[in-house]
Amino acid sequence: NFNAYNVSIINGNIVGNVWGNNSLTFNAIPGYLIDSIEFYQTHSGSGWIYDLYFTNYCPGSVIASASYDTVCASDTLDLYASATLVSNAATYSWTGPQGFSSSLQNPVLLNFSSQNAGNYHIIVTDTGGCTYNSSASISMFNNVVITPVNNGPLCSGDTLRLSVNTINGATYQWSGPNNFYSVTQNPSLQPFLQADTGDYFVTVTANTCSYTSLPTHVSTNFLSLSASSNSPLCSGDTLYLTAGNINGASYQWTGPNGFSSTLRNSFIPSAVITDTGNYQVKATINNCIDSVITHVMLYDPGIPFAVSNDPICAGDSLKFSSSSTSAGVSYSWTGPNSFSSSLQNPAIANAQAINVGPYTVTVSLNGCSSSASTTVVINPVSGPLGISISVNPSDTICAGDNITLTATSTNSGTAATYQWKRNGVNISGATSAAFITAFVGSGDTINCEVTRNASCQAIDTAISNTIQMHVISLPPPAVTVGVYPAHYAPGDTVTFSGHVSNGNTGLSYQWMKNGLKIAGAHFSTYTSSNLSMGDTICQ
Repeated sequence: NFNAYNVSIINGNIVGNVWGNNSLTFNAIPGYLIDSIEFYQTHSGSGWIYDLYFTNYCPGSVIASASYDTVCASDTLDLYASATLVSNAATYSWTGPQGFSSSLQNPVLLNFSSQNAGNYHIIVTDTGGCTYNSSASISMFNNVVITPVNNGPLCSGDTLRLSVNTINGATYQWSGPNNFYSVTQNPSLQPFLQADTGDYFVTVTANTCSYTSLPTHVSTNFLSLSASSNSPLCSGDTLYLTAGNINGASYQWTGPNGFSSTLRNSFIPSAVITDTGNYQVKATINNCIDSVITHVMLYDPGIPFAVSNDPICAGDSLKFSSSSTSAGVSYSWTGPNSFSSSLQNPAIANAQAINVGPYTVTVSLNGCSSSASTTVVINPVSGPLGISISVNPSDTICAGDNITLTATSTNSGTAATYQWKRNGVNISGATSAAFITAFVGSGDTINCEVTRNASCQAIDTAISNTIQMHVISLPPPAVTVGVYPAHYAPGDTVTFSGHVSNGNTGLSYQWMKNGLKIAGAHFSTYTSSNLSMGDTICQ
């Protein structure tokens, strides 16, 4: 029930004249508080007039600060506005050197330089017209001048020397090509290699600030020499050695077998296996030397030989043999009638006239080859041998009897050879026309293979007719022993005699005493005076 009137601002205070007869409610302008209330009676005497005085009230504050008071060149600087009793609706306004401005509460300055040093001012404006401000002063360390140098250009194997001006209290850290690293102010590197060519940097740390220099470039007089050859090649080929062209350079080749040449592109005619190895070429120019190695490989299949078992007769097996003076070679045979073989020692069974002629063997090793040849002679067979066998006694014999087998040929010549066989198996040592043996079993089959060599030109081989032996086995002999005298005492001389029935002849004897052989007792009778009671004598 109050009414306000004559509201005005006097000396910055809002004065409101209200009247009424109950309580007073007044909503102050945000940011203002009631400063004082004055009341007095109106001139009409009809009541009291209240005068309310309002004042501007701003309780907040702000403090400006930074991440560093003194900044290193190129560092990042963070500015902070730390506000207290300020609403979220407050606004921020930063200003600083070089026209810097920002509406962020906490702005960031990148790549700080000496032009950025100075005072940074913050103004915070809050609701109700309240404003707060603060300043921070930022300085920068004195900039450091870094001047790295080197002693290039360099040759291969030289010593690289790096240096930089001295800065009091500073530490140094170098980096460069080929993983170069050093914490020495003036480092060196030896031997200098081509991979060490390039830019080197030094980082100097002083007053907690680190400064990286511009690069110092190390150049080189490397010649970038290259070398090659026509390797691999075969023994006897010409070896060609080639070096890359470097204008104005001189060259020097060295290699196996005392090889030496001053030609850029050199060669060895008719190179041999001992020329295999490393060849080095050096190029020299401007007091710099570069060298490179190329490896040369020569292969030698060796000198082969080729032989055969000719001359042979048609139908015989033609056999070849070869070898080489080098190991590890492969073999390849060619010849008449489209003959080919990869065996070292091949053969042709049942060779005929179409197999006559030259045969060549080629030995190969890693693409290199050499050859040898042999010419084969095959003679025709001149008629059958007509071989027959005679047996003496007949092919029916008693077990253990000796028999003589004789092979006869109507056309065997004077240089014939013989080989007797039992049941198709060669009998060892039985290589004569006549063959005597007692070791024949019932049912054994006997034949003879006869080879005729007529005038050392033609060889003819044939197998005789086959004889089947019939062996009659006699019953074993019956042995009886006689004693003279019939009665005797220990120490007497006693003669024992053996009697064999069945009419066997050619027998051998062995007397035994108590189951043991008696030395020398190999006759039909045995006499002894060294007998004891209980001895047993048998034959």
